[in-house]
Amino acid sequence: MYNFKKLFIAAGILFLISFSALVTVLIGTSGSTVTPVDSFTYGRGFSYIKTHLGFSDVQQQLYDSLLNEYHNRTVQMKSSLSESQVSMLEEIAKSNPDTLILKQISEEACAIQSLIRQQTFRHLIEVSQIATAEQKDGLKLLYQEMLTDSKARHGQQQGKGKRPARNRHGRNF
Repeated sequence: MYNFKKLFIAAGILFLISFSALVTVLIGTSGSTVTPVDSFTYGRGFSYIKTHLGFSDVQQQLYDSLLNEYHNRTVQMKSSLSESQVSMLEEIAKSNPDTLILKQISEEACAIQSLIRQQTFRHLIEVSQIATAEQKDGLKLLYQEMLTDSKARHGQQQGKGKRPARNRHGRNF
């Protein structure tokens, strides 16, 4: 009888987990209004530009064209970068990894990342050229937000300075 209770409780917990996962999937997919462009997944910045800047139909067509060009320019670079990462992991997994090979692969990966970054800058400049003055203000806010997020991810966020002194009861002097 005791084993039956354990089995019943375990089955109940599994049911709750499965049900909550199902609800999460149904709610998450039904509320989505952003459609991917050409089945590629773009970052938050690209999605924001597409949906929130208020592009006219002509601007949206130009943006889609620019985005496809950007993707075509970077797809091979991203593939090469992935291959470099796999090569690094394979070398690290060896019983006696060669640091010179790791250095060479790392330098190649850094060069590829730099090229991708240059293409991203080029794309963002091209998008800015099709935007109106108000839309450029929205782009500036997006860029500032992206910079803040990037700094926070890499631990470069500025601190809040020295906190005011407090007495032993936790109150400020």
